[in-house]
Amino acid sequence: MLSQMSSGEGQNEEAKLEVAEAIYGRDALLRTCYWFTDRCYVFITRTPGTFNVHLRAKPDSPNSLDAITGEFQNALLDYQLRHDIDQQTGKIRELLVAKAVAEAGTLDDPPPGEAADAVAEKRQTSSLITIAKPS
Repeated sequence: MLSQMSSGEGQNEEAKLEVAEAIYGRDALLRTCYWFTDRCYVFITRTPGTFNVHLRAKPDSPNSLDAITGEFQNALLDYQLRHDIDQQTGKIRELLVAKAVAEAGTLDDPPPGEAADAVAEKRQTSSLITIAKPS
């Protein structure tokens, strides 16, 4: 759950976002907050299950607090999805990069394991029918 409340007027206007900890992780929230420190002042508190983010636009900010808050919400979603995707595919990406670098011959020491394509090897050995080459 992501809810928003505003208080004050003018330069003292502040938006408070209640960010559900079950949906958005601490890392994604901190990255988002850091990214917005050039546009607004950010303060974070935590209650059980909820992060409370207080946003106050800087005096020289060209954007309204509503616009900043909307952008903040989109950025928070973006960082959380990036984190989730990295958790699901990070190891695969690391293996692909290691294999590409190893095959290019730019490493002093090759990475552990075989550089052969494990998917191609699995396809060859798991087939019920084997095509033999004529001799």
